[in-house]
Amino acid sequence: SFDVQSNFVIAWNDAGDWYDYTRNFPTSAKLYKVYGRLSSGGNSMAAQLDEVTSGAGAANQVLVKLGEFRAPATGNYDVFRFVPLTDDKGEETLVKLGGERTLRFTVLPGNLDADYLVFVPAGAGSLPPIVARTTPARGSIAPANTLIEVSIEDRETSVVPGSIRLSVNGVSVTSASA
Repeated sequence: SFDVQSNFVIAWNDAGDWYDYTRNFPTSAKLYKVYGRLSSGGNSMAAQLDEVTSGAGAANQVLVKLGEFRAPATGNYDVFRFVPLTDDKGEETLVKLGGERTLRFTVLPGNLDADYLVFVPAGAGSLPPIVARTTPARGSIAPANTLIEVSIEDRETSVVPGSIRLSVNGVSVTSASA
Protein backbone atom coordinates (compact mmCIF):
# COMPACT_ATOMS: atom_id res chain seq x y z
CA SER A 1 0.00 0.00 0.00
CA PHE A 2 1.04 3.61 -0.29
CA ASP A 3 0.01 6.92 1.19
CA VAL A 4 -1.91 8.80 -1.50
CA GLN A 5 -1.10 12.05 0.28
CA SER A 6 2.59 11.70 -0.57
CA ASN A 7 2.74 9.54 -3.69
CA PHE A 8 5.42 10.73 -6.11
CA VAL A 9 5.61 10.01 -9.83
CA ILE A 10 8.74 10.01 -11.99
CA ALA A 11 7.52 12.09 -14.93
CA TRP A 12 8.76 13.59 -18.20
CA ASN A 13 10.67 10.46 -19.16
CA ASP A 14 12.26 10.07 -22.58
CA ALA A 15 13.99 7.16 -24.31
CA GLY A 16 17.28 6.37 -22.61
CA ASP A 17 16.37 7.73 -19.17
CA TRP A 18 17.11 5.13 -16.49
CA TYR A 19 16.70 4.69 -12.75
CA ASP A 20 18.27 2.26 -10.29
CA TYR A 21 15.96 0.58 -7.80
CA THR A 22 17.60 -1.23 -4.86
CA ARG A 23 15.51 -3.44 -2.63
CA ASN A 24 15.97 -6.19 -0.06
CA PHE A 25 14.04 -9.28 -1.11
CA PRO A 26 13.67 -12.31 1.19
CA THR A 27 17.03 -14.04 1.58
CA SER A 28 15.85 -17.31 0.02
CA ALA A 29 15.24 -16.40 -3.61
CA LYS A 30 11.65 -16.49 -4.79
CA LEU A 31 9.92 -16.19 -8.14
CA TYR A 32 8.03 -12.97 -8.88
CA LYS A 33 5.78 -11.51 -11.52
CA VAL A 34 6.60 -7.83 -11.94
CA TYR A 35 4.25 -4.99 -12.86
CA GLY A 36 4.97 -1.33 -13.52
CA ARG A 37 2.32 1.26 -12.68
CA LEU A 38 2.66 3.51 -15.74
CA SER A 39 0.84 6.19 -17.70
CA SER A 40 1.20 8.09 -20.97
CA GLY A 41 -0.85 10.83 -22.54
CA GLY A 42 1.08 10.53 -25.79
CA ASN A 43 3.01 7.64 -27.28
CA SER A 44 2.89 3.98 -26.34
CA MET A 45 4.67 3.02 -23.14
CA ALA A 46 7.87 0.99 -23.28
CA ALA A 47 10.55 0.34 -20.67
CA GLN A 48 13.09 -2.38 -19.92
CA LEU A 49 13.92 -3.91 -16.55
CA ASP A 50 17.43 -5.26 -15.95
CA GLU A 51 19.24 -6.66 -12.95
CA VAL A 52 22.43 -4.72 -12.20
CA THR A 53 25.18 -7.28 -11.57
CA SER A 54 27.98 -4.70 -11.25
CA GLY A 55 28.34 -0.93 -11.03
CA ALA A 56 25.06 0.07 -9.34
CA GLY A 57 24.62 3.84 -9.67
CA ALA A 58 27.31 4.16 -12.37
CA ALA A 59 26.76 4.84 -16.06
CA ASN A 60 28.71 1.73 -17.13
CA GLN A 61 26.66 -0.91 -15.31
CA VAL A 62 26.76 -4.61 -16.14
CA LEU A 63 23.15 -5.64 -16.78
CA VAL A 64 21.13 -8.81 -17.24
CA LYS A 65 17.85 -8.20 -19.04
CA LEU A 66 14.77 -9.38 -17.13
CA GLY A 67 12.09 -8.20 -19.57
CA GLU A 68 10.10 -5.26 -20.90
CA PHE A 69 6.98 -3.31 -20.01
CA ARG A 70 4.98 -2.50 -23.19
CA ALA A 71 1.47 -1.10 -23.48
CA PRO A 72 -0.55 1.46 -25.43
CA ALA A 73 -0.84 4.96 -24.02
CA THR A 74 -3.40 5.41 -21.25
CA GLY A 75 -4.68 8.63 -22.84
CA ASN A 76 -3.59 10.90 -20.00
CA TYR A 77 -0.54 11.26 -17.79
CA ASP A 78 -2.80 11.13 -14.72
CA VAL A 79 -4.35 7.79 -15.73
CA PHE A 80 -2.17 4.89 -14.61
CA ARG A 81 -2.41 1.19 -15.34
CA PHE A 82 -0.47 -1.88 -14.30
CA VAL A 83 1.73 -3.16 -17.12
CA PRO A 84 3.23 -6.67 -16.77
CA LEU A 85 6.89 -7.44 -17.33
CA THR A 86 7.03 -9.57 -20.48
CA ASP A 87 9.55 -11.63 -22.41
CA ASP A 88 10.43 -11.12 -26.08
CA LYS A 89 7.24 -12.93 -27.14
CA GLY A 90 5.12 -10.49 -25.15
CA GLU A 91 4.19 -13.09 -22.52
CA GLU A 92 4.38 -12.39 -18.79
CA THR A 93 7.69 -13.58 -17.42
CA LEU A 94 9.00 -14.60 -14.03
CA VAL A 95 12.10 -13.27 -12.30
CA LYS A 96 13.94 -14.84 -9.39
CA LEU A 97 15.19 -12.44 -6.73
CA GLY A 98 16.67 -12.91 -3.28
CA GLY A 99 18.65 -10.70 -0.91
CA GLU A 100 19.64 -7.14 -1.79
CA ARG A 101 19.28 -6.54 -5.52
CA THR A 102 19.58 -3.46 -7.71
CA LEU A 103 17.29 -3.31 -10.72
CA ARG A 104 17.52 -0.76 -13.54
CA PHE A 105 14.36 0.67 -15.13
CA THR A 106 15.21 2.11 -18.58
CA VAL A 107 12.72 4.02 -20.74
CA LEU A 108 12.60 2.77 -24.34
CA PRO A 109 11.35 4.78 -27.36
CA GLY A 110 7.92 6.22 -26.57
CA ASN A 111 7.24 8.08 -23.36
CA LEU A 112 5.75 7.40 -19.97
CA ASP A 113 5.37 8.45 -16.38
CA ALA A 114 6.37 5.82 -13.81
CA ASP A 115 4.71 5.51 -10.43
CA TYR A 116 6.12 2.31 -8.91
CA LEU A 117 6.99 -1.36 -9.46
CA VAL A 118 5.04 -4.24 -7.92
CA PHE A 119 6.66 -7.62 -7.17
CA VAL A 120 3.99 -10.31 -6.84
CA PRO A 121 5.25 -13.56 -5.27
CA ALA A 122 4.82 -16.47 -7.67
CA GLY A 123 6.17 -19.28 -5.49
CA ALA A 124 9.49 -21.05 -5.40
CA GLY A 125 11.13 -23.21 -7.99
CA SER A 126 13.38 -22.94 -11.00
CA LEU A 127 13.24 -20.45 -13.84
CA PRO A 128 12.32 -22.10 -17.15
CA PRO A 129 14.17 -21.37 -20.42
CA ILE A 130 13.04 -18.24 -22.26
CA VAL A 131 12.92 -16.90 -25.79
CA ALA A 132 15.61 -14.23 -25.41
CA ARG A 133 15.60 -12.70 -28.90
CA THR A 134 13.73 -12.97 -32.16
CA THR A 135 14.46 -11.59 -35.61
CA PRO A 136 12.37 -10.03 -37.02
CA ALA A 137 11.40 -8.35 -33.77
CA ARG A 138 8.05 -8.97 -32.08
CA GLY A 139 5.27 -6.99 -33.73
CA SER A 140 7.28 -6.08 -36.83
CA ILE A 141 6.29 -6.74 -40.43
CA ALA A 142 8.79 -8.49 -42.70
CA PRO A 143 8.79 -9.43 -46.39
CA ALA A 144 7.97 -13.01 -47.40
CA ASN A 145 10.87 -15.48 -47.14
CA THR A 146 12.60 -13.44 -44.42
CA LEU A 147 14.86 -15.62 -42.31
CA ILE A 148 13.41 -16.06 -38.81
CA GLU A 149 15.93 -16.41 -36.01
CA VAL A 150 14.99 -17.33 -32.45
CA SER A 151 17.43 -17.42 -29.54
CA ILE A 152 16.36 -19.56 -26.58
CA GLU A 153 18.35 -19.19 -23.37
CA ASP A 154 18.54 -21.78 -20.66
CA ARG A 155 18.03 -20.43 -17.19
CA GLU A 156 17.87 -22.71 -14.17
CA THR A 157 16.36 -25.46 -16.30
CA SER A 158 17.42 -26.39 -19.83
CA VAL A 159 15.33 -26.44 -22.96
CA VAL A 160 14.50 -29.88 -24.37
CA PRO A 161 15.33 -29.54 -28.11
CA GLY A 162 12.57 -31.98 -29.18
CA SER A 163 9.97 -29.80 -27.43
CA ILE A 164 10.58 -26.75 -29.66
CA ARG A 165 7.76 -25.83 -32.04
CA LEU A 166 7.68 -22.90 -34.49
CA SER A 167 4.55 -21.57 -36.15
CA VAL A 168 3.96 -18.55 -38.37
CA ASN A 169 0.46 -17.11 -38.49
CA GLY A 170 -0.81 -20.24 -36.74
CA VAL A 171 0.78 -22.64 -39.25
CA SER A 172 3.49 -25.02 -38.05
CA VAL A 173 6.83 -24.53 -39.82
CA THR A 174 8.79 -26.68 -37.36
CA SER A 175 9.78 -29.27 -40.01
CA ALA A 176 11.24 -26.51 -42.23
CA SER A 177 13.39 -25.05 -39.44
CA ALA A 178 17.04 -25.81 -38.83
